[in-house]
Amino acid sequence: MRLFRPAPDSIGLAAGGVERMRIASGGLVGIGTANPATRLEIAGTDQIVARLRIRNSAAGGRVYDLVSGIHNASQSCFSVYDATADTTLLVVDGTFVRPGGDNAQSLGVGFNRWSVIFSATGVINTSDTRDKTWRSAASGAELRAASRIAAELGFFQWNDAIAKKGPDGARLHFGVRAQAVWTIMADEGLIAPLDPAGRPGDTPYAFLCWDAWADEGGAVHDRFGIRPDQLALFLIAAQERRLAALETAS
Repeated sequence: MRLFRPAPDSIGLAAGGVERMRIASGGLVGIGTANPATRLEIAGTDQIVARLRIRNSAAGGRVYDLVSGIHNASQSCFSVYDATADTTLLVVDGTFVRPGGDNAQSLGVGFNRWSVIFSATGVINTSDTRDKTWRSAASGAELRAASRIAAELGFFQWNDAIAKKGPDGARLHFGVRAQAVWTIMADEGLIAPLDPAGRPGDTPYAFLCWDAWADEGGAVHDRFGIRPDQLALFLIAAQERRLAALETAS
C-alpha cells in the first residue's frame, strides 16, 4: 500500500497496484472513483456498489450496514442491513420504500410513535381469504359488547395538546377510551378483567392492544391502544343486528 500524487493538490492511496481512494483538490474524497463530486463519494461496478459498516463497540452492540447496490438483478436500491441478525431492515427501491421482509417489521413502537402519517389514499390491509382460518360471525356476547362500546363513542382532547394549546386551542378527536373497551369486553365474559394495577391479561381480540416497556432507569411504563379499523367493523356488526331486529319486528 502506498500514497502517491495523482494530480496537483490531490493525494491517492493505492493497494495491489490499483488506486483505491483519492482526496482531490477542495477536500473531496472518492473511494472507487478518481473524480469525486461530493465530500464523500463511494462508487463501484458490481452488485454491491458501496457498503458502509457501522459497528457499536459496546458489549452486545449490533453491526449495521448501509448498502447501495442492485435489487432483483436490475433495480438500483439503497438498504439498511442488520449484519448481526443477517436481516435487511429497509429498502429504498426506485419508486417505493419498503421493509426488508414481508410482515416482519413494525413502523414505530408503543413508546416511540409517529405523530402523524400523511397519505393521499387510505391504508390497504391485506385480507386474502387464503391467509385466514375463519371462525364465525360475532357471538351474542360479542354483539352485546359491541353495542355497549358504540355507546361509549365520544369527543376528546389529547392532554399534551391541551398543555401546548390550551383547552380552547386543542383540537377535538372522536373515538373511544381503550380501557373502557377492555372493561366492557371483560363485563361480557369475553376477556379477563383488568388487574388492580389497571393492567390487562391475555386477550384473543386483536383490536385490543397493550404495550409495556422499561425506560433507561428501569421504570416500567405501559400504554393501551386499539386497532380502529377492526373495532369499527365490530361495531358495524352490532348495528346490523339491531337494524335486522327492527325490520323483523316491523
